[in-house]
Amino acid sequence: SNLDALEAECETKRKILDKAQEKVDVLNGHLAGLDFKFKDPEAKFDRSRVKGVVAKLMQVKDPAMSTALEVVAGGKLYQVVVDTEVTGKALLSKGQLQKRVTIIPLNKIDARTCSNSQCAAAERVSHGDAKLALSLVTCDAEVEAVMAYVFGKAFVCKDAATARAVAFDKDVLTNCVTVEGDLLNPGGLLTGGSRNNGNSVLAKLPALHSAESALEAAKTSLDEVESKLKQCAA
Repeated sequence: SNLDALEAECETKRKILDKAQEKVDVLNGHLAGLDFKFKDPEAKFDRSRVKGVVAKLMQVKDPAMSTALEVVAGGKLYQVVVDTEVTGKALLSKGQLQKRVTIIPLNKIDARTCSNSQCAAAERVSHGDAKLALSLVTCDAEVEAVMAYVFGKAFVCKDAATARAVAFDKDVLTNCVTVEGDLLNPGGLLTGGSRNNGNSVLAKLPALHSAESALEAAKTSLDEVESKLKQCAA
């Protein structure tokens, strides 16, 4: 009968929903460092004053660049963006934070990036194979200054030779990172070695975004069948 069919469909949709929820939970578990939980520091606190963790405020245009961008960002990826230092102080003193965090107030960010002449020199030396890290991410307009602060002072280069040429060019002299994630710092530091791409936080974020969309769709779909079921049973 129609009722049995709807009940069976409901059961199927519930299973799909559970699976979708599980997937979101697992991905969130992998990205535990990106969770920022806080208690409202005051009554009627406007939670939109807290923008969230840097990594969640950006999208990587090309997933192949995830590792390099993660190296450029370093610990800044986990910093928490808020509107002003007043909000920051309130959170630190009354937000009952579960872990140590660095808070960046939007109104105090140093959004200076590489100069036009540095960018032009990098372009020239690399024949277009060095891109300002900032140009490889997108974000909402309100947090553009944050991305400039995180990604505005380094170039991502296609290989080590390009990175070396650009980093040490007298008209550039700024950090360069290869697509593989090796960092060349013109101050003389070289960091590199094996990086497991599977651990890239930024590479996992798109999966989380799509798992969240799938979860929403599964909820909607189940709701539709459940309301049909109610009507039918009535």
